[in-house]
Amino acid sequence: MLKRKWRWIYMLLAVCLISIANPETVSAADAVGEKILVKGTDILTAPRNTVKCGAGKARYDKATKVLTLEDVEITLDEDKYECGVLIYKAGVTVKLVGSNVIRDKQGIVSVDYSIKIKGASGSKLTVETENEGICGAGLRIQSSVIKAVSTNQAGIFSTQDLRIEDSEVTSSGAVSEGSIRAENDIMIIDGSTEIGAGKIICGQTVGIGGKVYSGGKESYNNIECGPSGEVVFSSADYSEVDDAIAEAEELNGDDYTNFELVEEAIDAVDGTKDFRYQSEVDGYAAAIREAIDQLEEKPEEPDEPEEPDGPEEPGDTEEPDEPEEPSNPNPPNPPQPPVTPVTPAEPEKPKTPSVKSESISKMAALNNKAKAGISRGKLKVTWGKVSTAEGYDIYAGICGGKLKLVETVKGNEKSSYVINRIEKKKIDKKDSYKVQVSAYRTVKGKKKIIANSLAFHIAGDSQRNYTNAKSLKIEKTKLTLKKGSLKKIKAKTVKINNRKRLFPQSHIAPQRYYSTNKSIATVSKNGVIKGRKKGTCTIYTVAANGVKKGVKVTVK
Repeated sequence: MLKRKWRWIYMLLAVCLISIANPETVSAADAVGEKILVKGTDILTAPRNTVKCGAGKARYDKATKVLTLEDVEITLDEDKYECGVLIYKAGVTVKLVGSNVIRDKQGIVSVDYSIKIKGASGSKLTVETENEGICGAGLRIQSSVIKAVSTNQAGIFSTQDLRIEDSEVTSSGAVSEGSIRAENDIMIIDGSTEIGAGKIICGQTVGIGGKVYSGGKESYNNIECGPSGEVVFSSADYSEVDDAIAEAEELNGDDYTNFELVEEAIDAVDGTKDFRYQSEVDGYAAAIREAIDQLEEKPEEPDEPEEPDGPEEPGDTEEPDEPEEPSNPNPPNPPQPPVTPVTPAEPEKPKTPSVKSESISKMAALNNKAKAGISRGKLKVTWGKVSTAEGYDIYAGICGGKLKLVETVKGNEKSSYVINRIEKKKIDKKDSYKVQVSAYRTVKGKKKIIANSLAFHIAGDSQRNYTNAKSLKIEKTKLTLKKGSLKKIKAKTVKINNRKRLFPQSHIAPQRYYSTNKSIATVSKNGVIKGRKKGTCTIYTVAANGVKKGVKVTVK
């Protein structure tokens, strides 16, 4: 029993020594304990969990972990506190009610923990500080109107991720520190953010889906990312475009003399626009509807004239007498006109398929089984065999760079290849790559490319921001349409890792399309199918990495 007691004492002493030797391993929250200091008073132990702040008050609900600031006025008092609200507790939400003002060395700071700030309707928060205005180890600002001004640091700062949703935020700080700063990712969703003459500084990626202003003017130039980060803008809203295309799908192009106006308007749609160009996207929808309004119906074909009635049948009449035999039974033959010899017509030469239709079938054959992926530090690419090919050229490169020829696979036996290095560098799971395959044959002693695959883009397993497509879900895998009519493919990409994003539109279109037989049905870059002639073909939807799903199309 005594030995066991001393063993516990030794273990406790060891923990204490480790804490002294490595103080960074003990968080500030652990050292202080759970506290929420408002004007230097711990609201967790205050009467009714309420602290009076000027004409307003702060109150805390232990059940919901919500700290409500209602019309608070907090001004620096160096004898009692130097931070308006100091949080040493996990899972706290700061709710804003009414007009709140904090003027102190620091405004709202959460030590070691992430916090959420959420505004009630009509509320606002003004923070004027020497150091960080609003700071947390992970920060989410939602439905709030906030003005944060700092003279020495960033107005808003997160040591982890920062997310601003549907809020009106104005933040300014020291030039070197930035107006808004986060060590990891920053996401701005809807709303507006004013950074004055400062910058948004991010250690990783900035995702922007709301407007950013600099000095009252919309601007996205003052944004800095870390070496592995980038600025990603949210896609524009294409719902009106989809509705306009759906209206066109209800029409049969063969019923109109100028249906090409609708096709041209649909083909003009650029599906890669982000929210900054929403007015252009709305213009696509308006152009499609305008083209529909200008359609002119073909005149009805006149009915074929009815055949006239034949002669009436004769009634009961006497049969005429047979003519008498001539007196000369063998009269001379009358002279015959000269016979012109007929030259037989030459047989029609069989039509040779055009180069275009030939290349289409080869392209489809090459793409049907083509895809790429990274596993265990190796980049594997596969493709479909082209019957007349004599070999395949494999191109690869890092995304953002140029494609380089890495290997030529001779013959038509192999349909896959594993890439270990690109330009003498090993495949890195943290990078993103692109590959493409070309089928060739020899014509008059020279190599001729007869088909190219789509270019496939692949994110490594350890790539921080992006993931690859796992599969595609198609609303309808069988479609029947009339010649001349339109139909849009509705597809959704299933990701391998739901915590990461797919490549943005600016990198590669998330979905591409091709037809196995363009003479039967074609498909636009936006996934709109048009029936050309009677028959059956397959329209494929292809993800960035080559994962695909087919739609069987029957044109009647």
